[in-house]
Amino acid sequence: MAIVPSDILEPIPASVSNLADADEAISSLAINQETLRKYGYGTASAATMTASAVAVKDDDLISYDNTDSPVTLSGLEDVIILDSSAGNITVNFPASGAGSIQNGHRFRFIRTSASNAITIGRNGNTINGAAADVTMTAAAYAYEDFSYLSGDDLFNVGN
Repeated sequence: MAIVPSDILEPIPASVSNLADADEAISSLAINQETLRKYGYGTASAATMTASAVAVKDDDLISYDNTDSPVTLSGLEDVIILDSSAGNITVNFPASGAGSIQNGHRFRFIRTSASNAITIGRNGNTINGAAADVTMTAAAYAYEDFSYLSGDDLFNVGN
């Protein structure tokens, strides 16, 4: 393996306090992972391992794998990184009527592996008005965004 010149790596923020900072950190991690692969380093889980080293306030950025599944969110998370390389993952929103999701709150789910299934469970809420869970696209670094706007309805606003 060759030595990687540090000036070609993207800087990683030392602290992440909001969704925009988390988006920037995750984008930098993905770019750096590809750069390291070109030099013969890294595996599909490199971005997840590096992301866990980024200091984050509260529950803004959190990571789960199949050993945590199923997991129910608290409603405070902004970015949820999911490593399904070793097995399926189910992540549930807080229960309908729990009052733990603030109107306008946005959740971003990012998968780091194309392997296995990731299900985002509605947990009594509706998603885009439907009583159905969401299965994430099976591609590494695919993402799903949801916004909680009113009542018990979540809106899948992009991927």
